[in-house]
Amino acid sequence: MITVRDDADWKSLRAAMGDPAWARDARYDTAAGRLAARDALDTKLAEWTALHPKRELAARLQGHGVPAGPVFTGTDMLDDPHYRAWSYAREVEVEGLGRFALEGPCWSASAMADADVRPAPQLGQHTREIARRLLGMSDAEIGKLIDSGALEDPPPPPQPR
Repeated sequence: MITVRDDADWKSLRAAMGDPAWARDARYDTAAGRLAARDALDTKLAEWTALHPKRELAARLQGHGVPAGPVFTGTDMLDDPHYRAWSYAREVEVEGLGRFALEGPCWSASAMADADVRPAPQLGQHTREIARRLLGMSDAEIGKLIDSGALEDPPPPPQPR
């Protein structure tokens, strides 16, 4: 993500790019000109940014005073030192599948409880509890609905070979 707020930012961006000939086009000298030619400008910027790793590019642009930052995928966040320092990723054990990293809290505050991050329930894991407690059904009623296929019960655990 790159932000050019004004003509000074544009000059800084040009410097960060090594002042290529295409960026010296007079139509890019003003915000109005850049806006009018935004499709051509976006194409050129996309070509240039594609040549650089996103973290290195962001650092280079920031070093020239250009507001910029990498757009991360979920995997990128796992390796980023800032996200690691915030304990953003939370690892959970998923039965039968192993360990997974899930997104943690996007922000926190001193009086805020920690995020409740855990694996999703298994298919039918809470069927009996919900039917009994929330719907007031008897075990016999629940059993009939499970036998008919109207409700799901957890599948039996896999048998060792």
